[in-house]
Amino acid sequence: MKEKLTKINQFIQEENEGLQELTRKRSEVEKDADDVGNIVYSLRDKISEIDKIVADEDSRIKSFKGSKS
Repeated sequence: MKEKLTKINQFIQEENEGLQELTRKRSEVEKDADDVGNIVYSLRDKISEIDKIVADEDSRIKSFKGSKS
């Protein structure tokens, strides 16, 4: 009987260790996902800035061409 309880206890401990490992891995993946999200938002901001610069230059060129007419 004591052997069976010891085996059950060992099994439960192994399962708990497995769950802790999965929890740790999930936390790592969530952190990585957050990092990727931050990179994506940063790149969107940079693209938005580039689009604004291009639009400003387009306006300046049109204005320049209009003043030459």
